[in-house]
Amino acid sequence: MILFDARALQGEQPTGVGNYTKQIANALKKSELNHNIQFLHTGIKQTHAESVRIPNKLLNLGMLLADTPTLEQLSKSKPSVIFIPNLNFVATNPETPYILTVHDLSFHHHPQWYSKKMRLWHKAVNPKRLIQNAKHVIAVSRATRNDCIKTFNIPEKNITTIYPGITQYKPSAQQPLIKQPYILSIGAIEPRKNLQVLFRAFIKLKKKHPSLKLVLAGPVGHKGRKILNSMKHEDVTYLGYVTHQTKINLLTHTKIFAYPSLFEGFGFPALEAMMTKTPVVASWTTSLKEILGDNALLTHPHNHDELELAIDSILADQSLTNKLTEQGYAHAQTFTWNRCATQTAEILKNTTNKTQSSPLNPQS
Repeated sequence: MILFDARALQGEQPTGVGNYTKQIANALKKSELNHNIQFLHTGIKQTHAESVRIPNKLLNLGMLLADTPTLEQLSKSKPSVIFIPNLNFVATNPETPYILTVHDLSFHHHPQWYSKKMRLWHKAVNPKRLIQNAKHVIAVSRATRNDCIKTFNIPEKNITTIYPGITQYKPSAQQPLIKQPYILSIGAIEPRKNLQVLFRAFIKLKKKHPSLKLVLAGPVGHKGRKILNSMKHEDVTYLGYVTHQTKINLLTHTKIFAYPSLFEGFGFPALEAMMTKTPVVASWTTSLKEILGDNALLTHPHNHDELELAIDSILADQSLTNKLTEQGYAHAQTFTWNRCATQTAEILKNTTNKTQSSPLNPQS
């Protein structure tokens, strides 16, 4: 039996990691593993599967202070392998192997981007130990894989890149929520999203495109209020966290989706924009160059002049817009949850088979 640690489903406002957990859980339930998987979660029930629910804060405290209860103790039967889709408080029996998905190591390289509370959380979780003791690691991009190998000395044979999927949906047929032409950026309002560089580019664009607006959507993160206060302008609109339906409407009707992020493990929002046939401008840092390739215009993350020129070139050239729209849409469709689940299931099955046929020698 495979135990799926689905605690990331608890958030009322799911972001990239929560969405990954939900989608891979549902995709695995449709795979050949559907009768051999059990979910452990603490939040809203979002999967049609056998599950065990426990209070999250008490669980974290016990795992932190006493390495108990283990995930196996919370399961209804002894699992042969545990799948952990994100970094979290984890206590397991050393004899039970676990597969861990790593999304990015931004917390390690740039702790200043995180609140004191989150820095303490990461320290308590001890990502290095969690990653090094995993039977196998899944990285959501080659950039994340290479980072894990270099940063934590993970043997190359112990880590595999498996791209997440992008939910297949059609552009919104509804009337636009924002009537004026606008640039859109979606994501948490926090330092690593680099929104102030986008704001400076936008101010320059206003000289040539006076009716243009900048629309931001996403939850307020670390230093988010300070960032928003520095971007006060009559043509800058902040919508907060938006529903899926609202997000699709915004993506469908925007002129351009701008994503000048400083650090991404994958970059869900940019691919979601491509899925709605929207041209994308993004920074070429970390995984974004790998994930988006030639299907978006990529710029230096600290050069607002370069970002402004890229956006202006799309606004001024319909043939470039059409090219990016068509290429981006075709590209986004190659990222499917079915493929992600199939590749993930293969690693889970291989680990299960090895566990059942030979004794496990976990790393210390």
